[in-house]
Amino acid sequence: MQKRKRFIKNNYDLKKIDINKSINEIKEQIKICEKNAKNNYPPDMRTSIDSLGNKEIDTSFYIGTGGNIYIYWKQYIFYNKKKEYLEKFHQSLETNLSIVKESNPPDTNSFFFGDSGLYLFYCIYAIEINNKDLFEEKFKNLIELKAISEMKTAEVELLYGTSGYLYCLLYLKKYIMSEMNGNTIINKNSIDLLNNTIIEMFNILLKSGIISMEKYHWDKCLLFPFPLNYEKPQLYLGAAHGLIGVLYILLSTVKSFPELLKQDLKIDNNKVNIQDILLKSIKYVQSLQIESTGNFPSDIYGKDSGELVHFCHGCVGAVHLFLLAEQFYPNNGFKETALSCNKCLWERGLLYKGNCLCHGMSGTVFSLIRLYKYTKNDLYLKEAIGICIGTYDKNIQSLVKEDVDPQRKCKGIPDTPYSLMEGEGGCLVMYYDLLSILLKSSNSAFIGVFPGYEIY
Repeated sequence: MQKRKRFIKNNYDLKKIDINKSINEIKEQIKICEKNAKNNYPPDMRTSIDSLGNKEIDTSFYIGTGGNIYIYWKQYIFYNKKKEYLEKFHQSLETNLSIVKESNPPDTNSFFFGDSGLYLFYCIYAIEINNKDLFEEKFKNLIELKAISEMKTAEVELLYGTSGYLYCLLYLKKYIMSEMNGNTIINKNSIDLLNNTIIEMFNILLKSGIISMEKYHWDKCLLFPFPLNYEKPQLYLGAAHGLIGVLYILLSTVKSFPELLKQDLKIDNNKVNIQDILLKSIKYVQSLQIESTGNFPSDIYGKDSGELVHFCHGCVGAVHLFLLAEQFYPNNGFKETALSCNKCLWERGLLYKGNCLCHGMSGTVFSLIRLYKYTKNDLYLKEAIGICIGTYDKNIQSLVKEDVDPQRKCKGIPDTPYSLMEGEGGCLVMYYDLLSILLKSSNSAFIGVFPGYEIY
């Protein structure tokens, strides 16, 4: 059986990339996507549409109408918070809330598949319109979701688990700290409750990783098996389901609460030093990097060849982990590890999976943006532009459309072609952020951050 091709050979010449020309091209792509959004994923859309044209009620941020909330939030930021875009953002919130009220609550509280993203952005909307009562109502809804993480059956990884819930709490904290501009609608009790809940979730995640180490008789790093209810759960490495994603969220918590690194976590009668266990785990991930490509294998055993250059599996999510780790653990080569991912991102970033965020070119662009923001090296910005060009290059797109993927309902088309993480919606978000950076048109702390994952 012939081995399936994962990426298209990158023949772009960085020296020939014209930034001004690319700016105009991205502007044109935004027009096209916004026209498609009006027809296929407007803010009042109540169903997601699959590649066969079937409609389904799904409020998840990953493939459902919840993703529209994020898309219209980014549109609102892109257009400098103009009122007409705030109304679209609000409409997407109201639409999804009405569906959630009519549905059974999900068994997860993660950003991508639970209701936490809905309440997170309602809190943000309340702050934007200076509505104290609305904030307190939706903040209460958000905090109440922590009960799911307190259950023994709760997943812990990013896509379905507590890491995804902690992302929402950290995102709200970041928003409050960076965007409020003296707004006083949030009282001290709410801030304290938010901070305490963040610490609770941090401890739950860390404790889960340590208990799994003992269960698997494994001493090299924290372990986060997924799915927990399977007889033999996987020990993934990548950001969506695995160790990299959880470690990044844990470190993002430490970024907000540096004192955590000076503390021990008590488990039964034992004490685990938080600083040491995090460093040990990050260094183990570092040891798995494949020298020839800069990529990472898909699980913690490191036995596969690391062909997947995705957010879910591979170096796309690793960049963020190692650049953040460098801030707390200098002199361990973490910055160099992050920079060495660049070889893989550039050479293998034009993916047959297409333009999406989770396993496509838009996800690659966000990692290159992260390298650029950290280093201020224009090389990475040009590479981000290069991979972005692939999302509308007719030759690249024709190869994508002809790709036979046994996991898809239709050849060359994502199963949810307009969604945030699998479809065009995420590509539009990428266009907004990359263009904002190229035009230097916004100083928002929420420009150029990977949706559902990146905090700092």
